[in-house]
Amino acid sequence: MIRYTGQFYSLFLLAKVLRVENLTANYMLIGATIITVPLYVVFVSLSDKIGRRKAYVAVARVCVAAPQLFRRPRSTSVEMRRRTKSRQ
Repeated sequence: MIRYTGQFYSLFLLAKVLRVENLTANYMLIGATIITVPLYVVFVSLSDKIGRRKAYVAVARVCVAAPQLFRRPRSTSVEMRRRTKSRQ
């Protein structure tokens, strides 16, 4: 049930919010479904082997760690002062 709700929301988001043509949005969702269906089989078998809780924890760890890979380092306050002084 949740998967179908996600599909309809994705279609709505593509068509109405992002203004992608309806036919193109449908093809995008068909392509995404074709790609993800084999992944269900893989992850179900993995979940059966290692247990559901461990599978959920592993996915949660990846979700927490992934943004750290793409994060830009913050500038320190010293660097910010140097930048503002060089602009003046």
